[in-house]
Amino acid sequence: RGCAVTRIAVLGANGQVGAELCLLLARQPGVTVVPVCRTRLGSAYLRSMGLAVRHGSPADAAVAPALFGDCDVVANLALVSTLRDPAAARATNAALLANVAAAAPGARHVYFSTMSVYGDPEVHPQPEGYWGHVNPVGIRSCYDEGKRCAETLFFDYHRQH
Repeated sequence: RGCAVTRIAVLGANGQVGAELCLLLARQPGVTVVPVCRTRLGSAYLRSMGLAVRHGSPADAAVAPALFGDCDVVANLALVSTLRDPAAARATNAALLANVAAAAPGARHVYFSTMSVYGDPEVHPQPEGYWGHVNPVGIRSCYDEGKRCAETLFFDYHRQH
């Protein structure tokens, strides 16, 4: 009895978790992993491990369909850092999420975040007024804040699509 092959795109495949996920998925029967990296330099390790990587920016609506439009699942580990330009990073992260919804409408979208978005108020309490408000969960880095913002956008797009 034949099994259908599930094609899984991994956005952010060149990060530590993304690369490991790609290597694990590549070993699973019935799964074709589609690593997506913005640059060839970023994909060097995955290519050296024999994986066929697709290159381009998932935040670019013109190329997003070719990157993951034919996939059954989109595992999204990508995050543009808010360190240099927070407004541009938020816009790019929002575009990436919108493109997943638009370019792969029938696919399941799994957003990978981090436990650090919830912080630990006992270990890392923040003073009142931090970021202009009380920070009850102890978010303390640009990465945490970016992931938390992207989580919120993800849930908004999920409800819409």
